[in-house]
Amino acid sequence: MPKLTTTQFVLGAAGIGVMAAVVTSEPLALLCLLAGGFLSIWGMIGLRGVGRAAPAAVLTAVVLGAHYAPVKTIERRKAVRIALPKTSMTVAELRDPGGHGLHRPSPVDDGYFHYFFGDCPEDLDGRVVRFPASELTVGRFIREIEDQTPLRHWFHSCGNAGWSILTGRNAAMGLSFSVPTPTPAPGTSS
Repeated sequence: MPKLTTTQFVLGAAGIGVMAAVVTSEPLALLCLLAGGFLSIWGMIGLRGVGRAAPAAVLTAVVLGAHYAPVKTIERRKAVRIALPKTSMTVAELRDPGGHGLHRPSPVDDGYFHYFFGDCPEDLDGRVVRFPASELTVGRFIREIEDQTPLRHWFHSCGNAGWSILTGRNAAMGLSFSVPTPTPAPGTSS
């Protein structure tokens, strides 16, 4: 087994950690994490003293840092500021603003904002959603709708876009709201 220094092990673990964080292929990210784990184990066997844990600590720090970094695609989408036509809107008005003589909520700055309603019972049409201001973030828009109705959100993305530990999904093209369908418990019939 070649003799590597603590610095070489740490730099190798850091490089593998960065590759695992930014690669947009799940199998390659997993391969990088396995390689980093192997390098860390090799370092624990071949190194002496406190430096034995350094490669594993560096690999863990890089991957966790990427996971918690505030640069996720969906988080950036939720930070977009939008302008609403009014601060109280019914679900029917949110679903079809134009049909009720309202402008669609739109980005305040440059950007893209579009949303859809999926499965939404008609008895929700009259439910009023109150927003704290006519200008708010997409995240606050989502939170207010979810807090005041049974609707839940999800972001559409392209299956070809990939993902990474650092940025999450690489696309968040549209926002949808619907009432979740209950999933039957295992062993029960639906």
